Amino acid sequence: MEAQTYYQSLLAQGYASAEAEKYTREHYPEFSLAPTAPAPVMIDTSAPMPMGAGIPAAMPMPAPGLTGMPIQAGAQQVIIQQSNKGRVWRWFNGIFGIIFSLAMLWVSNFIRETWDVLGDEISKDINNMSSLEKALAGDFINDIESMVSTFSTIYTIVMILSVGMLVVSIIQFMNKPWGGKAFLGVSGFLLVVLFGAAIYEYTAINNFIDEVNELEDGEDIENIEFMETPGFIGSACTGVCFLVFALLAFLGRPRSAQVVQLQM
Repeated sequence: MEAQTYYQSLLAQGYASAEAEKYTREHYPEFSLAPTAPAPVMIDTSAPMPMGAGIPAAMPMPAPGLTGMPIQAGAQQVIIQQSNKGRVWRWFNGIFGIIFSLAMLWVSNFIRETWDVLGDEISKDINNMSSLEKALAGDFINDIESMVSTFSTIYTIVMILSVGMLVVSIIQFMNKPWGGKAFLGVSGFLLVVLFGAAIYEYTAINNFIDEVNELEDGEDIENIEFMETPGFIGSACTGVCFLVFALLAFLGRPRSAQVVQLQM
């Protein structure tokens, strides 16, 4: 009868029948709800009640915000409390991620459009050239067109990654367990792409400058520095933000459940 008594005590605390049955089975595996009603308890109302006697005290209910498995009165009550600490840090991560992704989206679109306009101007100049000039500068023209097309493709990829970062930044507010890892993954991939773009820009632009200096007689055009390339500037900003995102993700990581013991 201990199982039935425990089950009835849970019902008295306000638990639903299914929940009370579930918790009872964990303590008493052989427990099952009997179809028959319990025998009525006869109370002798003719006998005088002792002084101080009254309605039995109800069993304590779990404290607000605490969830767990209650046990019988007179013993320790173990309650598992889920910690919500770190949610604010994840919100900060989401806010900073939204700001950064929108800024990166605008900058990458500006650079891509700039290269597209430059490519159109070069195409017009090539069309105005004579057949002989096109034949003599064929390799040079192909290198320019390839460089402009590659730059446009690179910053289109950066725009797509910026949109992806915007999406995972919004997910930070939804308290998804995989949201932090996805956020760091996208920002890390964006950092790699921008650093690769910096290497390509430094190499391609300087090769272009060297070819122009060889074709033209006059003052040579100075080569650009690696740190002056848009890709390096973007990768440096992304690297700093990545460290901030990683710190906020660490502070906002899901905590393990806390066990609280209440002496009854």
